[in-house]
Amino acid sequence: MKKAIQFGAGNIGRGFIGALLSKAGYHVVFADVNTEIINKINSDKKYTIHVMDTICSEEEISNISGVISTSDEIITTAVGPVVLPRIAPTIAKGIALRKEKGIKTYLNIIACENAIKASSQLEEEVKKYLNEEEIEYLKEFVGFPNCSVDRIVPPVKSENIL
Repeated sequence: MKKAIQFGAGNIGRGFIGALLSKAGYHVVFADVNTEIINKINSDKKYTIHVMDTICSEEEISNISGVISTSDEIITTAVGPVVLPRIAPTIAKGIALRKEKGIKTYLNIIACENAIKASSQLEEEVKKYLNEEEIEYLKEFVGFPNCSVDRIVPPVKSENIL
């Protein structure tokens, strides 16, 4: 399923952008600082918009969830070491947006890969897509702690893809 992250769960975010994305088949994740709105989104999993036009209508918007955008966050990966460079541009965009929005909370990104210092490797790939100011922001607010993955999960043949 396609997923979209909408920063801002206010009137425009929910009533226009979120509705448009949901109707286009996206699961919309609203990121906002308003805990009450995010909790309501997560409990109801839908909302109604009132379209006021020459013909007024109500439209139910579903396939949604929400996250608090100012909480300390963690991102983990398990994509394989060779894929880390391919996800680095997306992570870099997220870091640049955090800086642009003035977010001063900490974010840890942990590459849980079968490789030595995979998080450090990911950090170097991410930096390739950031300017100097964004790299300084990264150094202050974003951590890339290395970890060791100690679990073997052999391939399983099953009708259930999960």
